[in-house]
Order: sequence, then structure tokens, then C-alpha cells
Amino acid sequence: SLSLASLQKSNNCLRTLCSITCTTCNNTFVNPKVLPCLHTFCASCLETNNKICPECNTEFCMPPNGVSGLIPDYGIINFISSLRGSLFCNSCKNDSVPAVAKCINCENFLCQNCVLAHNYMHCFEGHRVIEFPKEFFQEESINDKEEPLVCLTHTNELIKHICMICNDPVCQQCICEEHSGHRTELLDSVGEVLMVFMKSSMDDMRSRVNELLMTQKYSNHSSWWLNSQYNDIYNRINDLYDQYCALLLKHRENQIAILESLYSKMKAALNGNAAATQDTLDKMNKLNDFFSRLMKYGTTAQCLMFKKMLENKQRKLSNYKPKPLHCNLKFISDTQDFGTLLFNSFGHIVHDMNSYDCDYAVDSKIGSMVSLPRNYMGQYYHLKYDKWSNSALDDLKSISDLCLIEDAATVFRPFNSIRSTISRTVITYNWKFGSYGTAQGQFTEPNGVCINADGDIIIADTNNNRVQVFDRMGRFKFAFGEDASSGECSTTNTLLFPNRVSVMEITGDIVVTERAPTHQVQVYNQYGGFIRKFGANILQHPRAVAVDKEGHIIVVECKVMRVIIFDMNGTVLHKFTCSGTLHFPNGVAVNDRHEIFISDNRTHCVNVYDYNGNFLRRIGREGLTNYPIGVMLNKDGLVIVADNHNNFNLTVFTQDGQLVTAVESKVKHAQCYDAAMSPDGAVVLTSKDYRVYVYLTSF
Repeated sequence: SLSLASLQKSNNCLRTLCSITCTTCNNTFVNPKVLPCLHTFCASCLETNNKICPECNTEFCMPPNGVSGLIPDYGIINFISSLRGSLFCNSCKNDSVPAVAKCINCENFLCQNCVLAHNYMHCFEGHRVIEFPKEFFQEESINDKEEPLVCLTHTNELIKHICMICNDPVCQQCICEEHSGHRTELLDSVGEVLMVFMKSSMDDMRSRVNELLMTQKYSNHSSWWLNSQYNDIYNRINDLYDQYCALLLKHRENQIAILESLYSKMKAALNGNAAATQDTLDKMNKLNDFFSRLMKYGTTAQCLMFKKMLENKQRKLSNYKPKPLHCNLKFISDTQDFGTLLFNSFGHIVHDMNSYDCDYAVDSKIGSMVSLPRNYMGQYYHLKYDKWSNSALDDLKSISDLCLIEDAATVFRPFNSIRSTISRTVITYNWKFGSYGTAQGQFTEPNGVCINADGDIIIADTNNNRVQVFDRMGRFKFAFGEDASSGECSTTNTLLFPNRVSVMEITGDIVVTERAPTHQVQVYNQYGGFIRKFGANILQHPRAVAVDKEGHIIVVECKVMRVIIFDMNGTVLHKFTCSGTLHFPNGVAVNDRHEIFISDNRTHCVNVYDYNGNFLRRIGREGLTNYPIGVMLNKDGLVIVADNHNNFNLTVFTQDGQLVTAVESKVKHAQCYDAAMSPDGAVVLTSKDYRVYVYLTSF
């Protein structure tokens, strides 16, 4: 349960509960003095001090005239004086409850329950609560009359001036001695102006405090994320270990079974050979014994009676010439290769911990959608397990080379044989937003993305039947089309499975394509208001959409490999098929020369056509733009091809196909849906993990 005692115990965490009690003598401040480290103590408590702050252990220089030369804590002195005369809480309905504290923000006296409310309710976040010591109400009243400000050096002089050079309030004697020749002004004439500057400086500091609080918040979140990664990797290692143990156990059992079978076969063969040899030997010995007895005791005629029989037996026995069997069992194992295979196949820990400067101002209202440091958890993983396949069995692919299981070819999917042939500069995303769900700012399939002239990010949330619009930082603005009913899109302001979006530059209108069952184009204004729809009787499989500067809408269809060009009212201007050059189109862009750039996921390139369907050229190739997911044109007319092969890659070309530069993300994303580029060079990526990633690029 919450209590004032529990608040006192958690004082270091809450930091909203202050005190008018000296931490050295544990009594109400008497003649409080401020040290250079801004800690306050009673003057008597500092008399025996050895020039070290009792609270933070910071050394300080004592003024020549001792403790009396330290500046009094006028804030504490005046605040204690303001507390006299009211002993009851004036924040709750019952005005007879004794007050135990006072809030210096709302200037109310607080009872114990109100103190709890101030420290645990969001509406009081940031309020500073002063706790009253127990002996406070038993002390005599302090004189409420404001005392004149006395010089700390010349105690018989009043402070009436300020030295503009040294920035110190001074008395008349100080002006004649320490500040002789300095420019001074009367406090009454310049005090208010100086307070304005001082307040402005403190306001700047408070904004910096908010930024530091946000940094601390994200540091705590990063710590939580690190713990989550640790636990996830730890559990995954154990799971993989159990799977490897199961495979090794099965392999051991298979090898032992093979050993037992081979041993039995070899042993049986050896025993059979030995038995046949022994039987032949016994028969030969018996024949020799019979012949010896016959020769010893029989006559010649008697011996010749057995000549034919004995020669036949001798001939048969002599024909038996057994071959000696050579049996050898060997177990071959290379532990060194197995260790290397385990390192690469089982996985290993990689880490990264760097500090980056923040490139943009932080709005404290953004919340978890915006990160402060570039490498903040979602922006890329500080600690990751160097495997990113869909299941643990994918990570064990190389173990099939050891023949641990007989049907390895059917269990493990084959490795992708395509490899990148160029080196790329490593980048990482700057912030991300979104999660799984149906609420604002959540997605179930962020299939398409585009960016308008203001930098707003427009996303086709396909399975939620809506389009969501965010500002450039990822803060939700509005959505439209989300009233679509299941079955068909019958009303004029609803969407059904929108899959791609584009913006009409001349009007700001948003063009949306819908996949099955409607196969149509809908146009909305920049505020989400429905304008028109068309193409339901023409389109079959719309896959990508772009709008040129004249407002012509270019729709690319997969399966039928067709391009249809509409005017802004929905009239078909041109259409052509390109089944000979396209295999799986998934992105389109158009330049001001009426050239259409279409990315093809299967042919690993971008094909360029004119509005009449004539093939012009090909940009990219296998090994350079593997499995592209989209194509974009920046403000300088460069062609940016995005692909999701192993990493998220961006490859930049001239419109003639000359390579300019290439980058790859440090983060291995899940399957990517679409990418778009803003006028200021930010690349926005939508991913199958229901998030949107923003990369600030230099092109």
C-alpha cells in the first residue's frame, strides 16, 4: 500500500519530494547557506566543515570571512516564512485535515493523501512537494518582515548595486574597493531586465532538462530492450542446444545401430568362414586316418578297393580353398571442422555499442515513436544473435553435410545462390514507428507507402481496409477508408484491401489502388475526402501505382504484366503489355520525360519503358539489385532501387543506368513491402514486422 513512509523511502526515485530540513542536523533550516554545488545546509552545520560538501563530497573554497561569506538560501528562507499561519490541507474537500507538505507549483498545502496523489498521478507530474519536518509546527514564528539585503563582505553595508563586469550584487564599499573602475548599476533600475534574461536562460535550461529526461527515458527503455534481447538469445541458444542434442542423439543412435549391424554381419561372416574351414579340416583328418589304417593293416588289393572313393574325396577336399576375411571398422571424426561448423551454423553472439549524436529536435509528446540516439533499440539492435531465419531448423542447414539425419534435403531449405557483387556503405535507420493492431498508428499489413510534398507519410494498411497518414516523425494525423465492410466496398468513402498509394503532385490528392476483389483505383483529397473511383472493369491485378507531373496515373499489373495509364479523371490514355520483359513487377516510378521505371523482383532489375510501351533500357542486374521491392526517383533525378536481399539495400543509379553509390542497412529487417523517398532524401520502408522505418540518406 502507498504511504508517506513509502514515499520517503523512494525519495531518490521520485525526485518530486523536497525538504526544508537540513540533512546534517535533521532540523528545520536555520540561517541556511548555499554551497557552490547548490546544496544547502545550516550555517552552524558548516562551521566545523573541512571544505567538503556533506552531501556530494565536492570540495569548495570557503570565502575569506568564513561561513558568513556564503550566500544565504533566500528561496528556503522566504519559503519557510510563507508557510507560517496555515496548518491545514486546502487541496481536498475536508479543510480540517492537518497539512504535512506544500506544493510549490500549485501553492497548496497538502495532507498525506494529497501528497500521495501529487507523486503518483500524471496530472501532477513535475510538481515539487515540500515535506514539513515534525518539529516545524512547534517552532516559533519567523518574522514575516522582509529584511534588507546585507553585503556578505561588508556586513554593515546594504547591497544596492550590481557590477555589470563581475555580475555580482555589491555594496557601496565594494564599489570603492574590489570593483573599483567597474561599471555598476542600481539594482532597482536594472533588476527586472536582468531577471528577464535570467529567466530566459533558465527556460532554455528547462527545455534541455526535458531532452535529458527523454534521453534517460530511452536509456531505461534501451536497458529493458537489452535485457529482453539477453533473455531471448539465452532461451534461443538453449532451444538450439536442445535441438542439436536431439539431432546428435539421433545421429549417435544411428551410428551405433550401423555399428551393431556391421559388427554382426562381419562376426557372422568370420564365424561361417571358420566353421567351413574347421569342417574341411576335420574331413581331411578323417580321410588321412582312414587311409593310414588301411595302408597299415590291409593288403594291396584291399587298398585298391578304396582307390576311387578316396581319390574322389581327396579331390573334393582339395578344391576347398577358403580366403581369409579382413574386417575393419573405423570411426572418422574431425572435431576442428565440427567446431567451425557449430560456430557458423549454431550461431554466435555479435554486439555493437556506439554513441550517435541526435540529428533532430525532440518533442516530448512524441513518446515511443521517436528515438533520441540513432542506435536506440528499434533503430538497430545493440545485441543480436547472428541468425535471422524463420525457424531454428533453418539455422541448422549446414549440419546436413554431416549426415546427421537421412532426410536432410527435405528438412532444410536451400541457400540462396545469388550473392551481391559490390561493396556497400553501412547505414542504419534513424527512427521507426508502428506496431501490430487495429488502433491508430498500428498495422496488420502496411503494404504500400508514399510521401507527399509536406513530408507526410501515407501508408496503405491493407488488412485494416484503410489508409493512415503520419507526419514525417511518425506521429499519427488521420486515417480514411476504414469503414469498409467485408464483402464489397459499396459506399463512396470506404476502401477494401488497399495495397498501393501515390500522391498527385499538382493537387496533393492521394491515389489508392485496391487488390481483389475490387481491382480499382480510388482518389481522395489530401485530407482524406473521397473524390472518385475508376478502373474496376479494366484492372485485374494492380500491383504498383505512380503519378506523373501532369496528373497521369500509371498502374502496373502483375500476372498479366500490363501497364495502364489513366488521366486524373480515370480515362484510359495508353495501355500495353510487357510479358516478354516483366516477370514480377512490384514498384513503379515516372520521370518528366514520360519514362516509366518498373522494378522486377524476379529479373533483379528495373525495366524502363516509354508511354507507348517501347522497351528503352534496363537498370541494374543480378548481383547488384537482387530481388528489388521498389524503385524511386529523388529530387535530382537519380534512380534509387530498394531491395531486401539479406539486408535492406539501396542502390543509386543515373537514369541511364550508371551506378552512383550503394548502401546497406546494418539492421536485417523482416520481409519488406514497399519503400518511398521524401523530397528531403528520407527513405521510408514498410516491413512485415508491422513497423515503418525511416532512413535519413545523403542522396
